[in-house]
Amino acid sequence: MLKVQVAKDIGFCFGVDKAIQIAKDLLARGENVYVTGELIDKHDEVVFLKSVVKDLKVFDSKENVKYDTKKIAVFSQTTMDTDGFREISKAIVEDIGNLSTVMIKNSICNVTYQREREVKRLASENDVCLVIGSDKSSNTKKLFNISKSINYKTYLVLSMVDLKPEWFDSARSVGICSGTSTSMRIVNEIVERLRMFKN
Repeated sequence: MLKVQVAKDIGFCFGVDKAIQIAKDLLARGENVYVTGELIDKHDEVVFLKSVVKDLKVFDSKENVKYDTKKIAVFSQTTMDTDGFREISKAIVEDIGNLSTVMIKNSICNVTYQREREVKRLASENDVCLVIGSDKSSNTKKLFNISKSINYKTYLVLSMVDLKPEWFDSARSVGICSGTSTSMRIVNEIVERLRMFKN
C-alpha cells in the first residue's frame, strides 16, 4: 500500500479586502500604484482590483517592470507566488537610481505562502506528488509548477478519475497538496482511491 502524505489544512485566503485598502491608501497619498500579479484578463482578483482601484497598473513579471514616473508604490496580488514577487521587487530595487520614492508592500496572503512551503516539502519528501485542483486556477497551477520543479513525478488532477495507476508503479509514497479553492471532499476521495493501489 502507498504511504499517503496530505498537506496540513492551512485554511482559506481572505486577504483581497486588505489589498484593496492598501491600494486605496497609497493612491490617497499620491503614489503611482502597481500590483504584482497576473495580467488583467487572466486572474479574477486582479480584474476585481482594477475595477475598484482607479489607475491601478499591473506588473506580471520582472521582464515587464516598466514605469514612466519616479515615484511608485507596489503591492502584491494576495495569491501571487512568493518567488515571483521577490523577482519583481528585486528588479525594482536594482533600478533604484531611476526612482525618487519606492514603497514595496508584501500583501501575499499567509495561506498562499504556507501552501507553497507545504508543496515544496511534499515534493521533496515523496516519490510522487499530486496537486489537486483545476488547471484554470492560477493558485493551483503555481503549486503544480513549484512541485514539478522539485519532483518531476508531479501530476495535476481534478478528481480521482484522473489518477493513472502507472504513475505509482515504483512509488512507495505520494504527497498531496490542493489549491485554495479545492474541496476537502475531493482530496479525501483521492486519498481513499490511492490506498487501493499496490506498490
